[in-house]
Amino acid sequence: MRALLVAASWIAAFIALLLPQAACAQGFGEPPPWRIARGEAIALSVAADGSVIAAGRDARLWTWRAADAAWAPIAGSGVRAAAMPGGRFYAIARDGALSVFDGQRLARQQLQALDVSVDGAGNPYAIRADGALVRKAAGADKWEELGAAGARRLAVHPDGSVWLALSDHKIARWVDGKAAPVTGSAREITIGSTGVVMVIDVDGNLQRWNAASSAWEAEQAPARLAVVALGPGDLPWVAAENGVIHTRANLFASGVRIEDTATAGAGINRRAGGGGAGGDASARGWRRAAAFVVNPAAQTTDTSPVEWIDTLNHTGSLAIAQEGSVFALNGDGSVARWSNQQRRFLPYPGLLARIAVDPAGNPWGINPSGRIFRQDGNDWRQVGGTASDLSVGVGGDVFASTITGGLSRFDAAGNSMVPLGGALFAVAVAPDGVPWGLLQDGTVARCPTLTCQRFFRTARNLAIGPDGSVFIVTTDGVLQRLRKTLDDWDIIPVLGQRVLSVAVGPRGRPWVVAESGRVYASAFFPRDESTDQLEAAATTTPTAGTGDTAQVASNTEVIETSKSLTFQSIPVTGNPDGLMLGPDGTVLVINAAGAVRRYDTTRNAFVPVTGLPPGNIRHIKTGQDGRLWVTSADVDGRLFHQISGSTYETIQLPVANPITGLGAGNYNGPTNIGLDGTIYAIDTAGILYRRPAGSGTFTRFVAGTYRNVAIRRAGDIWVIDNNNIVRQIVDGRAERRPANRNMTAIDIAGGQEGTIYITNNTGGQRFPFKWNAASQTWDRVNQAADIVGVAPNGLPWLLNTLAPTRVLRVRPAQ
Repeated sequence: MRALLVAASWIAAFIALLLPQAACAQGFGEPPPWRIARGEAIALSVAADGSVIAAGRDARLWTWRAADAAWAPIAGSGVRAAAMPGGRFYAIARDGALSVFDGQRLARQQLQALDVSVDGAGNPYAIRADGALVRKAAGADKWEELGAAGARRLAVHPDGSVWLALSDHKIARWVDGKAAPVTGSAREITIGSTGVVMVIDVDGNLQRWNAASSAWEAEQAPARLAVVALGPGDLPWVAAENGVIHTRANLFASGVRIEDTATAGAGINRRAGGGGAGGDASARGWRRAAAFVVNPAAQTTDTSPVEWIDTLNHTGSLAIAQEGSVFALNGDGSVARWSNQQRRFLPYPGLLARIAVDPAGNPWGINPSGRIFRQDGNDWRQVGGTASDLSVGVGGDVFASTITGGLSRFDAAGNSMVPLGGALFAVAVAPDGVPWGLLQDGTVARCPTLTCQRFFRTARNLAIGPDGSVFIVTTDGVLQRLRKTLDDWDIIPVLGQRVLSVAVGPRGRPWVVAESGRVYASAFFPRDESTDQLEAAATTTPTAGTGDTAQVASNTEVIETSKSLTFQSIPVTGNPDGLMLGPDGTVLVINAAGAVRRYDTTRNAFVPVTGLPPGNIRHIKTGQDGRLWVTSADVDGRLFHQISGSTYETIQLPVANPITGLGAGNYNGPTNIGLDGTIYAIDTAGILYRRPAGSGTFTRFVAGTYRNVAIRRAGDIWVIDNNNIVRQIVDGRAERRPANRNMTAIDIAGGQEGTIYITNNTGGQRFPFKWNAASQTWDRVNQAADIVGVAPNGLPWLLNTLAPTRVLRVRPAQ
């Protein structure tokens, strides 16, 4: 993420802004004008003596030096801070660790926190990582828990009360051990030394509390805001959603001079800004001077042979940053980011049709309507223009192309794409800022000008690494790398897989998505993941946007829309009435007698499964490790887990009164297994239980009764309730999908890359439907079926129990 930077050369610009204002007398009660304190911040805090601390996007801490009208780095790091007089402060690091700087040394506290604030006496209050409100009184050794507030932001009032912004953005006031609700909403909250309370509401508006009327009043603000802090005179310092810092305080009088306790770190590239003093040029200057982390090691090519690692994950496409972030775009358009620690993709807010990532790890994307978005370090922000493909180079150059081949380039000053002409259908940016791409006929081209250099090679996908290495995926799924001499291409085998797409990371190490949707990596890129989930939680703006739309190019030639899927038949015996696909891709069918068959890919046929546990088997599925989970209908809530071969462990759900002797005709709920190893199971009463990965205990997951459960990706659970209504579990609630009506279903299944399918009885016929996250509707698949399973790559398998002699799968690409 980009650092907070200010150059001394901009002092003249500030003087030019301030002098005209100083010459005009302010009217009585009229607040001072907003001024830009050039730089970007994710957190701000102002002490009673005017000392200002800002946290940059790289978690460096800075203080405003009024004598120089510039930011100076200070000791420590953090993503939240609480400033105190005399240069003292509390700070929360990316991993949640709380530290205090007493003016001489930085000392870590025994607390993981989300936010911190201090009262007039300097006593700290904090929101503990679990949302509880805690306080450390003067002289105390330990933090005292005041209550389980469920908060994420706080500010201490001079009257001793604590104002809280809760995790759902509601506001509360903690008084005498109780949280009293306050009207309104807040993402950020601050309180001045005189008791003035200000918040930033969920829409980014600045609001001031009117105690007399017990209501919030709108305050004029320079932009949609993300951060606010009140200083002496109740003059606010704010950071807009794009990070730009503004204040009503006098930039040359605010704060005290604090001697530098740290110097600017290595690896920061300060790019000189353009534009003159005053006016719009001053307001836009921060963009031209924005910094990003330069990692020369990432730009050095690793010349060792490419060796592949099966990540056991599935997705649709990838994008990799110079700093090592790996983003994925799932089949339904949902975004995910790779975690080295958990060895899987974690959900990231956003719904996109194409994805790219800048050098610092901020994702960019194009939504299904062709609108362009970028993550500016705080939230998604729409970019002017439309496109069908997008790429970001290591120098920060951003190019986009349209489905007709028109090329455009990002203009940071105008926050929009500027058309250039050209003929690239798909685009990738080299380190020298020159766009490469694919022409309409798939020819690989390099375009230093509107005239392109052709390489007489066709491809379905192209990617360029931060080291300048160029990879393509040929139309028949072969991965190739361009030689440095630019005269030929080397074939890079990928474990016998046909490749769908490629992305290139630091040192020229590629990741690929196979046609099966399986992700293979040639290297894992070490990076700090401590703030990933906090960043994802803070990213709340939807990637819907407004304005013009455009057609978006198909991301691959294999993952198609539901309506265009074609199927092939696979014969099966035994009249199965159940179809189950595990997270490892194993396809199983089962009939009413409990006979189980497994799809054998080498024979393209279903073969019997033997060595099953005794009893009346009603549901069966493989876990990520390929071992079976089996539901028995002999005892309510009894599960069998395969240890090896025909050896199974028996697990009993915590059913109040287990029913025995259910018989073959009675319903017994299914199990479902997430890619992270979490197990979900339903008993005959319809109660849904969960056993997290690594745990040995099943507990009730969510209120209500259900017939079936599906996992779209880790933690994203969908169900069919006992009224056959489709629901998604959101924050512990089972919400209808779509939210405005009851969609009934016979069966439901999810793919780990993000798709969800149901089957529905429509007009006397049974059809599958795929969830369209973009339109929040269900798209029908034109193939009769009432049972559905989803492969790890997001493609459906179907069974029609009215004609149960064949299983249908999506026809593989030829």
